[in-house]
Amino acid sequence: NKSPARSCSDLDETVLSYSEIKAHAAGDIRIREKMELDNEISQLQLERRSHQSMQDRIDEVAQSYPVRISEAKQKVAQIQDDIERYKVPADFKMEFGGEVITNRSKAAEALEHNLRQLPANGEVISIGKYASFAIEAAKNNFDIKLWLSGATAHRVDIGTSGLGNVTRIENLPSRFQKEKDNAQADIT
Repeated sequence: NKSPARSCSDLDETVLSYSEIKAHAAGDIRIREKMELDNEISQLQLERRSHQSMQDRIDEVAQSYPVRISEAKQKVAQIQDDIERYKVPADFKMEFGGEVITNRSKAAEALEHNLRQLPANGEVISIGKYASFAIEAAKNNFDIKLWLSGATAHRVDIGTSGLGNVTRIENLPSRFQKEKDNAQADIT
């Protein structure tokens, strides 16, 4: 039974006083004992349902672990691929719209332009490249999300400064190892 179990610790006092009144009125102490036993049975049934509900939740969590472990292992392998793929560029360069840009300020302008041109439908679109990674973005109404994508997508926290966003893209690969360590921790 998956019905939510409820407990009411003050139920004993109310039922007990009622059972005493009923036993006195009837002149039979067995009525009081029966009501006390009925109350204990009700309490035990509530505890049993609560225990069963907890067991069901534990079973659901336990069944999800193999899938979660498999996903975490896959994520670790993908991040490792990206760590091996990333080579620190000797000179700055980003590509937007097929044009290679070697100036950070111009790259910031191109990035801002591409972000403004995104359709507001939430679709993830590749807008450029940096160091063999795709720069992908999505826009929902006024919320813009940005990723650096290789074997897996790495979220870039964007701000209001185009130059700052370019710097965040450049610095993101330095966080790959931390991402991998976090994914590895999910396995253990």
